[in-house]
Amino acid sequence: MGVGVDNSGRSYSLSLTFSCSPTGQWGSRMNVFSIPQTASYANEIAYMATFHPELSAAGLVTSYNIDSTDGLSVLERNDRKDKPHVVVIGS
Repeated sequence: MGVGVDNSGRSYSLSLTFSCSPTGQWGSRMNVFSIPQTASYANEIAYMATFHPELSAAGLVTSYNIDSTDGLSVLERNDRKDKPHVVVIGS
């Protein structure tokens, strides 16, 4: 299984894809979670999606980061923007 960030237009989503082998063939991406920060605020981007199987007893635990295209001054005013956001998918 692979997890990634899908950027379709203005909004970003966490997406999953599956394969029987790490070298492929990979199936089509399935968007499983809309990232709210990128839809609510201008110039927000999402990146670095990862999954955490060691924490996934009650569902798939995933995380992603957000950042601003407005430069470092935004992060200096609100450093919480640059921390991982955790989401549990399914149960």
